[in-house]
Amino acid sequence: NNASYDDSTGRTDLALTQSILGVALGAEYSFHTRKSKFNPYIGAEFTMNIFAGKLVIDRTETTTYTMSSTVRYGIQFGAGADYVVHNNIGIVIGAKYAYANLFGKEFKEDVGTKYNLGDGEHELNGAVVPEKKITFLHFYGGISFYFGR
Repeated sequence: NNASYDDSTGRTDLALTQSILGVALGAEYSFHTRKSKFNPYIGAEFTMNIFAGKLVIDRTETTTYTMSSTVRYGIQFGAGADYVVHNNIGIVIGAKYAYANLFGKEFKEDVGTKYNLGDGEHELNGAVVPEKKITFLHFYGGISFYFGR
């Protein structure tokens, strides 16, 4: 995300980059028969998500803040379909709903140019800030190959 703000003291440019590397272990159930062309499926997975990021603030001078790498555990559920276009090739499409920080939420104070994910409940200026839920929906598509069919 990039944003620029203008006020009476000048212009501020912000550039935020955040990423999640997810590793998942789960199960999938397919509703197909050996001869079917259309094969729907559902699945569920336990995930380990590694968060990282960087924030660059450019005002009169440039300051770069780096997110401390953070690990959170979550779950995701998905569904999709695989359509056979040839004996050994298919087209797959699907969607997954992920709750990336179901377990392990915490809040740590930021130090210097290092900042933290800060998804746990904490107090700020006398007010309680509730825990953050990191959820997202992603869609995918691709090609499938069948061996021994």
